[in-house]
Amino acid sequence: MSKESTEFKCNDCDVAEFEALVEYGSYFLRCAKCKNNLVATSWFTVGPELTSYIRVFDDGNADGDPLLEGIGPDIHAEIGELAATGRKLILLPA
Repeated sequence: MSKESTEFKCNDCDVAEFEALVEYGSYFLRCAKCKNNLVATSWFTVGPELTSYIRVFDDGNADGDPLLEGIGPDIHAEIGELAATGRKLILLPA
């Protein structure tokens, strides 16, 4: 009997590495390899639960200076304001 894997992986490329993004009021995970969107939920629900230090960049510009950085709940509202314009933001651990 084979043991079923509980590891979350991309259905398209079988990779288990993801990027977290915020756009409008949505928080979603995207495959780090093939860039397909995988899971989405509300930023207003998830944001306050992120308790680690994060850096926020425009998607595609993570090599520059961050737009924001801080502990998740402390910058939750500012991230929401930036994303409300349709700006796609990538959240990276510090």
